[in-house]
Amino acid sequence: MTTRLAALLVTLFIIVAGSAMGRTSTTFDEIVFPAVGARALANGDFGMVNDHPRLPQLLLGMPLHLAGVKLPPEVGHHWNWYTRYQYSEYLYWMAGNAGERVTLKLPRQIVLAAKGVNGSFITGDIDGAVEVTGINGRVQVGNAVGTATFKGINGNMVVGLKRIDQEGVTLSGINGNIELQLGADVNADFDARGMNGQVISDLPGVQIDKEKRGKYWARIGTGGSGITAKGINGNIRFTRSAVETAAVGQD
Repeated sequence: MTTRLAALLVTLFIIVAGSAMGRTSTTFDEIVFPAVGARALANGDFGMVNDHPRLPQLLLGMPLHLAGVKLPPEVGHHWNWYTRYQYSEYLYWMAGNAGERVTLKLPRQIVLAAKGVNGSFITGDIDGAVEVTGINGRVQVGNAVGTATFKGINGNMVVGLKRIDQEGVTLSGINGNIELQLGADVNADFDARGMNGQVISDLPGVQIDKEKRGKYWARIGTGGSGITAKGINGNIRFTRSAVETAAVGQD
């Protein structure tokens, strides 16, 4: 009786787990293993993930390897543990492998919220608040106006900020480099904690102060609304908005 019950429970588990895999991805929160596993099967290098056993990498990378996906180039890149998310992003969305793409035409004056996107997220200019969370891919936002929140991003980010309101901008839990393209009228105080990277400013008159390891501070313009960053595995760079830079060049 006990043996039959155990066999029944094992069978039910296999059925439930197998049916769930058809609806949701068991690797949604870990895009790295399939990508670095496929790379390891191709060149034998397991150095990109040294805090987990090799077997999961091999098992998850095998489907990509057998499918013959195009791997990111090795020449000109230094792929390692610190760039494993960038490598995965490159493989999935920039190496020319087949994928899906959804295009939405929306009004400019909206409040935009996006969550749980397993791919790149790109928008144009937005006159409203922006909240982007749980993205496994590159994030690019045109000139936004108002409040902006970015959490749980596995990929590089380029965000334009034309104006920031009192609630400011929040960046947290991001694995990738961040470029903030600020408008000329943006006045803000920047505060970063728990940074595993550097903060760089290409803005005239803006100096980045490093108080201690992983903590940075800067005043942009006359200061004001907050730009806060926490738990960033990558660099943050402040630049001038591309649109305004072009306008200055025409004067």
